[in-house]
Amino acid sequence: KLLGGALASSAALATASSAKAAPSDTVRVGVIGVKGMGWANMKAHLEVPGVEVVTLCDIDDTVLATRAAEFKTLTGKAPRIARDYRRLLDDKDLDLVIIATPDHWHCLMTVDACSAGKASYVEKPLGNSIAECQAMVAAKQRHNSVVQVGQWQRSNQHWA
Repeated sequence: KLLGGALASSAALATASSAKAAPSDTVRVGVIGVKGMGWANMKAHLEVPGVEVVTLCDIDDTVLATRAAEFKTLTGKAPRIARDYRRLLDDKDLDLVIIATPDHWHCLMTVDACSAGKASYVEKPLGNSIAECQAMVAAKQRHNSVVQVGQWQRSNQHWA
């Protein structure tokens, strides 16, 4: 199950979660790219105690509108919406961003998330070159950020 693996631990990157986390201990999440893996990751995060998904971001207005409606059905709340990931990163209330965009965006968005003080869960592949990966590691180290690469299938029980 997805929650048994690394994705569940990624939700706890910014703070340790508990079944009855205080509001100040809640990890607030924004999702960049909500069509495929971003949506699957977002739904898994909804199941993690101490985690609140608050913002959805996508450049495709149709996908964003559809996912916002589905989010409201799932949670009873309307999500914040962003078309530009930089506006999502400007939100000082967010602790963690899920980056599930086409892979050519992973490097820039991860570096920007680190610069904005956000923990990041980045879908695989982390980058398209060694240089991109080195840039992300440098940003993570420079800003003392937490970055996790999406390999949740490798954390499922059948791989143990």
